[in-house]
Parts: sequence; C-alpha cells; structure tokens
Amino acid sequence: MRFRLPTHLSPEEARARLDLIYREEHHRVAEGLALLALIDSRRDFRAAGYSCMKTYCEQHLRMTPDRASKRLQAARTAARFTTIFDYLSDGRLTLGAVVALAPHLKVENSEELLAAAANKSCAEIAQLVAARARPAVQRSESETPPVNETSPSHATWHVDGQESAGPEALAFIAFAQESSAPVPSKKRGVIALGAPGEHEVRLTLTQQERDALRRVQDLLSNTDWAQDPAAIYAKAIELLEERLLKDKLGAKKSEQTEETVGNGRRIPKAVRHAV
Repeated sequence: MRFRLPTHLSPEEARARLDLIYREEHHRVAEGLALLALIDSRRDFRAAGYSCMKTYCEQHLRMTPDRASKRLQAARTAARFTTIFDYLSDGRLTLGAVVALAPHLKVENSEELLAAAANKSCAEIAQLVAARARPAVQRSESETPPVNETSPSHATWHVDGQESAGPEALAFIAFAQESSAPVPSKKRGVIALGAPGEHEVRLTLTQQERDALRRVQDLLSNTDWAQDPAAIYAKAIELLEERLLKDKLGAKKSEQTEETVGNGRRIPKAVRHAV
C-alpha cells in the first residue's frame, strides 16, 4: 500500500494528529523497552534459537549493533528503576536520556536524578551528571552493568512494594536480581563478542579524555567518519601499533616483510634488525 501524504488535513487536524502520534510513540518506546527487559531476564530468546539477547535484537529485530546496545542498556536500566517507564511513556525522558543517565543511577539517587533530568536534552543531562560527579568515584553493585552478550541477562527489577506483587512477578524479580552481576571497580573498558566477526568495546572516559576525543573529531571534520568513535578507535590502534613497531623494531608495519634475498626468500625487517 502506497503512503498517502496527509495534505487533506486542516492545520488544526494536522497538529492534533501529530500530537497524538508522538504521545503514542512515547508509550510505544516504554512498552518496547519493558518487553525487551522481560524477554532478556527470562531468556526467552533461547526459545527463538538465539544464544543471547543482543544477537536476538540484531538478527531477529534487525537492529544495528549500536542501536541494540543502547536499547538493551536502557531496558535493563528501566527494569531496575521502573519509574523510568513512566518518564518515557509521557515523554519526560527520551531513550537517549536514559542511556546517558544509566551509569549514574543508584537506588539512593534515582528519584532525585530522574526528576532533575526530566524534560532536559542529552547535552543538558551530561552537564547535570558532570556537575554531580565526584572525583575517583568507583562503581558499585547498584550501577548499571555494561551490555555484554556473553552474560545474557543483567536486568534487575527494582519495584516499590514488592510484597503486593503476584507470585509470577515476584519470581520474575528474583530471577532478574540473581542474574545481575556487579561491575569491576577498576576496569574502565570491556571487550565482548558481538556479531560474527565483530567485537564490542565499551569505554569509560575521563572528562579530559572526552575533550581530547572532541578535539580529534573537530580535526577530522572533513572526513565522513569523524563522528564514529569506533572508526577513530580503530585508527588510533593502527597508529599506535605502527609507532610501537617503529620504536621496538625500527620499522613501520608495512616494512616488516619488504626485504628479499637472491633466492626470493623474504627476510622480515625485525630479523635483519636483530642481526
């Protein structure tokens, strides 16, 4: 069926229709995250033939790896602090806002931080979080674990008045709490398996490191991959490898197998350098 442009609507009808669509969209986002968290915690993806929730999102729901990671992080965070579903449903928080808040939400500060972040942009939330941050803060068990598909379920539902919940809800909460894993306090990076042939890298940057990344992005503004942190990370690793090879072996990576002898046999630069 071909889409029909709604040019027949009056200005009042067009505005009313748009308001309705966006209200429904907010509710759909909240409902979708709730279902992701439910399927994740019960490991329902296994019945569909998938080994982990991230693979289910990418292959079954056709999400990109980045979108799958963000949706799962938001879903698992909302499962721990269920008030987030209300904020998403009425539009006070966006999906991006939940992702930005996720690493900073704790049981003791969730209500205050969510209220302070309501109706703010992601940039404003970043400033809000930075203003509240304390130096050398270590992660605790109550913080959101990184999306790691090797551990299929991380969602923990934090529900007020659990004694009033039904048996199925209590069993669901207990299962999710048991599957929650604390984040090591000293590690600032995690590498996990992603889709076939891919790996997911999650890093926690200091403010100075984040500023340096922004400066690099500004310097690369004339390229088409300046806004892709993964591309910058890969290029930085490539340059670091070349620098280390040069410092340790006296050669660039591309020069390691350049030299040949009379019989056509190649002699690596590292061997020639050692000799």
